Amino acid sequence: MKNAAELWHNVLSVIEEEERTPKASYDMWLKSTEGVTLNGTTLLVSAPAAFTVTWLERQYLSLLEDTVEEVTGSRLDIQFIEEGQAKKMLDRQEEERIEATPAPKSRPLNTRKPTDELTMSELGQLNE
Repeated sequence: MKNAAELWHNVLSVIEEEERTPKASYDMWLKSTEGVTLNGTTLLVSAPAAFTVTWLERQYLSLLEDTVEEVTGSRLDIQFIEEGQAKKMLDRQEEERIEATPAPKSRPLNTRKPTDELTMSELGQLNE
């Protein structure tokens, strides 16, 4: 699998296509969930509300873990998170990634030999 979103989409497709849960239940509880991250053996899945998170953990965790294992060939731990918290977590991770990326090193301008057809005096005028 390339990422958590693709994996989760495949899991939901299997559940829906094979009718492992009634359509009304699927639409109410599973359809609006999304794969957020896959870190080692933990799959983080977002749900629209805290109540949905609790319901999924209590009612669907076993089905979901079994289906994930069927799709991936390995057992993964599924953790649910409320959608708003997932967005904040991803935003924070992106900020940390940006902060950890070093700025590119600048090179001094070679003023002895311009790389195009501008003369040195024309270059000087551009800098004014």
